[in-house]
Amino acid sequence: MEGVVNKLDGQNPNELQDNSGTYIASILDQCTQKIISGISQSVTELKEIDSLLSGSSLSHKYTSQELKQLIEEAFDKAYRYNTSASGWLSTVQEMDYNGYHGVKAKELAGTSLLAQSSGNIAEETANSWIFATDAAYGYNGEADRLNNALDGMNNIAMQNSISLEDLAAAITAASEAASKNGVKINELAAITGTSIAATEKTGSQAGKAVISLFNSLQDINSAKITSTLEKAGAAMTVLEDGSLRLRTPIQILEDLAKTYNSLGSNDPFKTKIAKNIGGKENAGFLAAILENWQSYESMLQDYTRGTGSAEAAAVEKAGSWSGSLKQLSNSWTELVNMLADSSAITSGIQLLNKFVTAMGNIAESTLPVPAAIAAVYTALKKSGGLVCQHIAGNFSFPSLRRV
Repeated sequence: MEGVVNKLDGQNPNELQDNSGTYIASILDQCTQKIISGISQSVTELKEIDSLLSGSSLSHKYTSQELKQLIEEAFDKAYRYNTSASGWLSTVQEMDYNGYHGVKAKELAGTSLLAQSSGNIAEETANSWIFATDAAYGYNGEADRLNNALDGMNNIAMQNSISLEDLAAAITAASEAASKNGVKINELAAITGTSIAATEKTGSQAGKAVISLFNSLQDINSAKITSTLEKAGAAMTVLEDGSLRLRTPIQILEDLAKTYNSLGSNDPFKTKIAKNIGGKENAGFLAAILENWQSYESMLQDYTRGTGSAEAAAVEKAGSWSGSLKQLSNSWTELVNMLADSSAITSGIQLLNKFVTAMGNIAESTLPVPAAIAAVYTALKKSGGLVCQHIAGNFSFPSLRRV
């Protein structure tokens, strides 16, 4: 349809009426081809939905009525998160395979799609982040807690121009080590965000480097590390109630950063701190984090202020032109599902009117585009084209059934 938009936008309606029959026929032909293509793609989508449900564990856990409701919910989620219905169902299935069932599977699928939509995260990355974070921090599959974490991460990414994909990958890699060492999820998001922004490492590389750094900062048996930290005023342990307790890596880094940044640029102790604690491989990585400690503190605040940021980003993208096209594609799929499931398919003007209205609302087309589509449908109607007589109320499908 985009090609038609380009041809019709900005033209005077009176001029359109004066165009030759050949030109009008060309436009109608393009529209018709787009409609046929849309229907073809929708049939493929419906086959994918059927394949997902008929051959999965979900088909054995849901009644026929529940499966019907699941499909309806899939289209709702597709509209909301600017994805496909089969994409949401596939994610529900993935959650089910990984031990999250029923409502939890559907809620976590929503979290995954929210991550994918808000930050252009790959499905595999989003799901891996959910599994790793949930296991490390004991969220018990509670989508609200994971959504809160996603909000904080999303705001860090937006405010600091870093990739949410990289941030999620870094947290996935380091979450288990972070949790075991007393590092909170907001602290992990801020420290990985800082390392990504300050170095050229990818998300997974940054996560692995953070693990190595945390391990060094908890290595009580390394005299080189403990003595360096003592000299820098960032002791690894603290005396509490008559016994020594390990401080968390973040607590140590905070004190270490104060000392490191107070030293002159040519002070040899700076190099010693980086090498003795970071080791040969991560000396530069540690130095970058310490030099950018203010960024870490700023990202902590960004995390706190992130409430609702992921949902807002997803809504904004769903309202964009590309998002509108995705929604239009979902409408086509619902349409084809109804056509394929109808016992009587006859000519009728109801579908034409409702489709034109829906396209105008969804794709925010200019006036000439719906007019061109109306002309196509009129031509299809006169030539015996398929129009479903059951769609008389509005452009929604409350009685979806699998093809």
